[in-house]
Amino acid sequence: MEGRLRQLAGDGAVDCGRGKANVSVTATANCVRSALADKKPFYIRYVSDIDNSVLAEGIAGDSRAEIYEIRYVRTRWSASERPQGAQLSDGGYILTQACPKPVRMWGALNERLTCFPPIE
Repeated sequence: MEGRLRQLAGDGAVDCGRGKANVSVTATANCVRSALADKKPFYIRYVSDIDNSVLAEGIAGDSRAEIYEIRYVRTRWSASERPQGAQLSDGGYILTQACPKPVRMWGALNERLTCFPPIE
């Protein structure tokens, strides 16, 4: 997954680190916000709890301000689970989805970021 994040972000991307679900990740979130404000490519990854079917998630942004969310799952994504427009790689274990434009970051649990609006 980290290779996919780096590939999407491109050369010279800021590595904003690794956060863990349910742990405060304010420093990593601030890194992403700073990279966005400075229009620099970046990537960040979050490791999920072991009981979760999603093993890891990440966000990557390139120098053209294209931002993507990536999810790595324990079992392959099925065609019915794949959101419209999302791409599968790594044998169906990694889902890559472009963030909606205009891009906006939401701080989820403990400042863990997402580019998809919370479900209300």
